[in-house]
Amino acid sequence: MSALATTRKQPPQYPGIGRIARYAIVGGIVLGCVDILFAWLFWRGQGLTIPGVFQSVARGIYGKQAASLGNTSVAVGVFCHFSIAIGMVCAWIVFVSRKPAFNRHWIPWGALYGLLLYLFMNFVLLPMTPVGWPKFANPTWIGASVGMHLLFGVWCAWCGSRYLSRW
Repeated sequence: MSALATTRKQPPQYPGIGRIARYAIVGGIVLGCVDILFAWLFWRGQGLTIPGVFQSVARGIYGKQAASLGNTSVAVGVFCHFSIAIGMVCAWIVFVSRKPAFNRHWIPWGALYGLLLYLFMNFVLLPMTPVGWPKFANPTWIGASVGMHLLFGVWCAWCGSRYLSRW
């Protein structure tokens, strides 16, 4: 090996996709579990079960027939729900990795991110599915859902801050 090869500067090492994926998966699983628990606790008085919560998620793919598909729609709902939750955390981590200034005040930025997630879910994503536009008929649910999305955003930002602090 020549002397030139040993003195050449090495490019900076950035964490690989595997490290981002670990933080996003763990953070997304926690977020997804809290979200399902929240939805179930809110609606259980009306007879909704945890499998029923996942079937309501599967309505985004199957429409109203999701309830009649049994365990198939439950499994699809689980997959979709946790994929979305992992994606939410991953999107924040990738964003804050490129814009670390947002990590300095991660709580307010996370809350804003949560509000943007709520708006995206209700005004962009849901209208593109068989569910269609949300009805916004239950003010208590709207308030609780917005509040939880603010917390979800803060959770995503916390995951991002932990990711960057270990970078």
